[in-house]
Amino acid sequence: MAYMSREARREQIMNAVVELVAQEGLAAATVRRIACQLQCSPGQIHHHFDSAEALRAEAVREVWRRLEPLLVAALRKLSPRERLITVLSGCKTQILGEDDPLLRVAERLWSEAWETRRDSAVRAAIVDGVCKMRDEVCASLAEGVAAEDFPEDLDVNRMSLLLIAASQGFDFLEEVGIEQELGIDKRAYMIEVMRREGL
Repeated sequence: MAYMSREARREQIMNAVVELVAQEGLAAATVRRIACQLQCSPGQIHHHFDSAEALRAEAVREVWRRLEPLLVAALRKLSPRERLITVLSGCKTQILGEDDPLLRVAERLWSEAWETRRDSAVRAAIVDGVCKMRDEVCASLAEGVAAEDFPEDLDVNRMSLLLIAASQGFDFLEEVGIEQELGIDKRAYMIEVMRREGL
């Protein structure tokens, strides 16, 4: 491995991690595998990441960092109400298309990260993702209030949590295989939740 600045080395490591998890999943991102791929010692990887969990957590964050500008740019073209529904119902494919490779990697990573959320570093990465989602929900609600599309006395912070809880609740029902008992898909469910909340 040739000499590189600390930032350049970290970027090289992250590129290798993202490439590996895109092909083999989050569990494949071990210090030893990355070191082997980069033809360096594991110590050089540990210089940047103190554990495999930290490396995996950073992979989740890095994929989001790469995807976020594309999603945000596309979301900004939607009305506040449509943006809110899209964010809450997970309709990313409506924005980027089902064939977007980065989107497929992000969805896979999020699912795998969720399964390993007991690792503190991965849990912190999930919290970061939920906070970014909440920021987008709050912005959509605030813009909807300003546009007089939502009630002017709306408690944006509280409503953002209620809506995210409903969105995540649907995901849980889907995970255990009983969401079909609702008789509607997630998008229709979130529209119904918003209607009941006066939105």
